[in-house]
Amino acid sequence: MNLKKREILFESSKKLKNSFVYSLTFSGVVPLFIWIWKPDIKIPLAICVMIISFLFLIIILLSYAISIVWDNYKREMKNNDVHPSIVNIRSEGDTQIIIVNKSTIFSYNIYVSFFKKESDGTEYFLGNGLVTNIQNNGLIQVTVIYWNNIEANFIQQLIAGNQHEWKKVIVKPYIEQQILNEILGGN
Repeated sequence: MNLKKREILFESSKKLKNSFVYSLTFSGVVPLFIWIWKPDIKIPLAICVMIISFLFLIIILLSYAISIVWDNYKREMKNNDVHPSIVNIRSEGDTQIIIVNKSTIFSYNIYVSFFKKESDGTEYFLGNGLVTNIQNNGLIQVTVIYWNNIEANFIQQLIAGNQHEWKKVIVKPYIEQQILNEILGGN
C-alpha cells in the first residue's frame, strides 16, 4: 500500500470534521446520563464529559483511519487484479514489440502469455513474449517470441493496428510449461 501515516491521519481528520458536531453532542449526552444514573461517583461532571468525549473522538478517528486504509487496500487489490491492455504494437522485421499499460504484477525479463478474450468469457491462447523493458512512465515493452498459428487471422489484425481488437487481448505474467520447455530446449 502506498499510504503514509500522515496521509492517513490527515484523511481521517478531514472526515472527523464532518461529524465533529454529532460526536460532541453524543459524547456530551452519554457522560451526562452516566453521571445522572450514578450520583455516588465522586468524579465531577466536567471531567467525566471530557474523558468520555476524548475517548469517543479517538474511537471515531481510528475507525475513519481504518476505513480509509481498508478502502485504499481494496482499490490497490482491484488495480493489481487487472491485466494490462495493449497500448501499441510495432513491427521490426519479423519481430513484434507490444507496449502494454503499467502493472505491478509484471517485472523485467519475465515471460508473458497473450490471450484473446471472447464475449462469452472464454480465452484463447495467442502467443508468448518476454518483457524486455519497463519504461520510466511504467509502460511495459514485450517482445513477442511465439505466435499461435491457430489464431493467425486475429494476430494479423493486431499487428495491422486494429485497436478494436487490441481491447480483446489479455496479457498474463506466466507461460505454458510446453512452451517453456521448447524455449529452454527440454522435453
